[in-house]
Amino acid sequence: LRPPRQYRDPGVGDFGASARRAGIVATATLPLRGWQPWPVAGRAGLPARARAALWAWLSAHLDQLAPPARVPRANALLRGMLLGDEARLDEATRTALQVDGVFHLVVVAGLHIGVLAAALWWLLRWLGLRRNWTAGVTLLLLAGYAWSIAGRTPTQRALLRLALYFGA
Repeated sequence: LRPPRQYRDPGVGDFGASARRAGIVATATLPLRGWQPWPVAGRAGLPARARAALWAWLSAHLDQLAPPARVPRANALLRGMLLGDEARLDEATRTALQVDGVFHLVVVAGLHIGVLAAALWWLLRWLGLRRNWTAGVTLLLLAGYAWSIAGRTPTQRALLRLALYFGA
């Protein structure tokens, strides 16, 4: 057990103080072999079960691409950048990213949604879709992605801004 982590990025809030206000005085991590998937409760609705199943499928395929036993750091970075799962980052990598001020690149946020939107826009336009269809399909795919990774506020904010932009 250790006190909540403090990020060293300029302008980042003091999450340790926020955690203490919420009554959290210690956090802990488990080794990779200690993680077990959470069972989806039988009473959970269909959307929650569908999201859990999709996330598990994406997670399993990502683990096949970069096996955690063989390349743990690459696996942890890919999981953070693509799924928003930063739990497998080791302490040395996490600290190095924080000290360098680039930890935000590891979590899925607005930058990731923007890059993905640009790539989808370019691909769909290259395939010959009209602008209106391209905007709609891009938003639909991005919304599905954000939903599947349980998008946080920055992800939702970027998606809303893209919807406003495409709508305009």
